[in-house]
Amino acid sequence: MLLVTLFHVSRGPSLPGYQIGSFDLFGFMPNGWIGVGIFFIISGFCMGMSTERDFSNGLSLSSYIRYTLKRLMRIAPPYYISIVVWIFIMQVYKVAPKPSELRDVVTHLTFTHNLFQDTFFSISGVYWSIGVEMQFYLVLPFIISMCRGPLSSLLVFLISLVVSIATYGSDLSVVYKWGLMNYLVLFIYGWALYTYKTLLISIINLTKITYFAIPFFVLLLLYSVNGGNNQKMYELVAALTYGIIMLKLGDFIPKDSKSQLLQVLLIVGKSSFSIYLYNYIYNFVMPRTQSPFAIAFMFAGVVGFGVMMYLLVEVNTEKLRSKLFKKKNSFKANGTTDKSAYSIAGK
Repeated sequence: MLLVTLFHVSRGPSLPGYQIGSFDLFGFMPNGWIGVGIFFIISGFCMGMSTERDFSNGLSLSSYIRYTLKRLMRIAPPYYISIVVWIFIMQVYKVAPKPSELRDVVTHLTFTHNLFQDTFFSISGVYWSIGVEMQFYLVLPFIISMCRGPLSSLLVFLISLVVSIATYGSDLSVVYKWGLMNYLVLFIYGWALYTYKTLLISIINLTKITYFAIPFFVLLLLYSVNGGNNQKMYELVAALTYGIIMLKLGDFIPKDSKSQLLQVLLIVGKSSFSIYLYNYIYNFVMPRTQSPFAIAFMFAGVVGFGVMMYLLVEVNTEKLRSKLFKKKNSFKANGTTDKSAYSIAGK
């Protein structure tokens, strides 16, 4: 979510730049919107962990209901509180005003606001992706039931890829082009990265592909993209490349490290959801300029506010969720991948 935050706080006609051919040394700021696609991949990866536990005995009505309630309790409390905060800010301080009528509130509370053009960007411009996220949670168990092995999973991935490209290349509205039909491929990709991580890591180690993927991803971030987030293929290539890098992140981060910088990054990673929910808090800075200092100041302010809301809200709502769904499992004891490496990436 740090890329998305940079994208938001740096928007403006006087954005700093240093052009070298088709690349810009500050290009990671206007290209930061691809962080949403990366977030969806990380979300799919983390859901691979969750569904492995929740459906260890297969998909049933009771396991589906329990799984859905767990996801609702993870997302809804901090999200609902942020809606209250944003409406208060808009009404009292007139900051980042957006429609917030009854229809807007009801559709946001039911995670259906991204299904209608008039509510898609209302209340807060970042909320559309929360609707997409929740809709993915609802369909994921059924997708998993179709993925009975690497070949069937690859087929499901390829079908979703074709649907995504066709949707974005059509004349359909933003409801479809920025909806689940478009982004399902990235969620499935993230889920597959977790599900088949042992096989994929062995292939990555054999081919040494990360030596290509890392510089390629950096170049993509710096590439001058005409049309910004209207470039679907650019978004797909960048996000899919990041997924390869993400699998190897754990190898670069010692699990017993006592580095203070690492601890700060872990807190920021854990706070990424709250940072995203309050991304537009930078609008309190008036007048805004696009100088490097101003961008750094607003970026730090958004991250700091997000971390604060994580500590105040998410930490406590997660404690409540743990109590409600307390259940012994041996998942961690079996030596599965530590999520901390992926938290740094923004989940």
